[in-house]
Amino acid sequence: MKLRDLSLPILLAITFSLSDPCVPSGNKGPDQPGPEDTVHEVKTIYPRFEESPRYVAGTGTFSASDRLDVKAEFDGNIEKVYVGEGDTAAQGDPLCLFKGEKLNAEIEKKQAELKEAEARLELDRRNFELGGGEAVPGGGGEPAFPPSAEPEETESAFLDEETPEKPPPPKPENQIAPQEPSQPVDLEAKIRLDEATVERLSGELDQLEEQLKKLTVNAPIAGVVNKRKVTEGDIVTAGSSLFDIVTVNPITISFGIPQEAASYVDKLTVVKAAPLSAPDMTLEGTIFYISPEIDPASKTMQVKAHLPNEKGLIKEGQQGKVLVATRKIEKVLMVPREAVVVEEDKNYVYVVFGGKAHKTAVAIREEAGREKEVGIDADIRIDDSIIVAGQKNLKDESFVKAVELPAPEPALNPIKTGQQKNSAP
Repeated sequence: MKLRDLSLPILLAITFSLSDPCVPSGNKGPDQPGPEDTVHEVKTIYPRFEESPRYVAGTGTFSASDRLDVKAEFDGNIEKVYVGEGDTAAQGDPLCLFKGEKLNAEIEKKQAELKEAEARLELDRRNFELGGGEAVPGGGGEPAFPPSAEPEETESAFLDEETPEKPPPPKPENQIAPQEPSQPVDLEAKIRLDEATVERLSGELDQLEEQLKKLTVNAPIAGVVNKRKVTEGDIVTAGSSLFDIVTVNPITISFGIPQEAASYVDKLTVVKAAPLSAPDMTLEGTIFYISPEIDPASKTMQVKAHLPNEKGLIKEGQQGKVLVATRKIEKVLMVPREAVVVEEDKNYVYVVFGGKAHKTAVAIREEAGREKEVGIDADIRIDDSIIVAGQKNLKDESFVKAVELPAPEPALNPIKTGQQKNSAP
């Protein structure tokens, strides 16, 4: 073997034997503060996970929860109007009144016809009983044997005297003139005809009396009179539109839910909504309608919810922001509220590692928040130290000296899953 073949391994061995084994090559370690660097004393805490329902947000449009076009049920003349546009009407409140002179006259006429038909029916029934159920002579409807038909006694006269002529007896009032004998009448058939007449007239009278009750038009639903289409003195026909009433308490909001969350939303799921122009006016309600299909264009599912609107401050046609708590549960990082720093309308927290404070952007999840804690979405691990005190004068990568605080106690009031129990049987 030649000497030069051994020269390279010998040189490498000498080099390794002279190197310091305690100082790894290329590892400089964490930065150390210099004489002019400020070291800030801060307090830190570890974030914690908490289970929370997944929330989905969307925008929608407010609309009336009910609407009704009040129409006239018969022809008539408007005598009085009780409400104007913009007035609030409870269910059953009077809206207007029809004139009733013509209808009252028709009712009186129909009552007279009914009374006459009932008297005729009663008379035919009595004659039927007197005749033993057999047909009797005469036209029917009058007594077959008038009580005045008894024979009269005549005074005797001498043979050679003329019998004095007696004046005819006065005709009693309401006396029915005797009729020539006619064909026997089937009283049983006539009674059936009389009964049908009485039934028909009774039905017609009931209809007229129902119309009399309807002379006053009452509000069929509670709401606001959106349009008044008649005034006093107007002549209207059956089917004419009188009033347009809308219900805005509760008010409805219609919005779309992403298809990824469509299977985690049910009826009675709790929603929170507020007008875009008044975000502080947040209302809480429940879903009452879920579309059975996904819109292929928007990839969303149409949903409707009812929200209380006692003061009527939310108007039909306003745009609103909606937040829905789904049944899907996920883990959320929770940090103390004082850990969040706001700069130029953006939210940050400071994370400590390597002896420095690193400013990290976060998204706030207020729906998962507490009085003292808030949920965040950020590129943070569960074992990262979060600064909760002393960050007022910090900048990104400032040197810090951290004091770890004990972890807070979990909140006693668990976050709702968004499913409201139905107390109805």
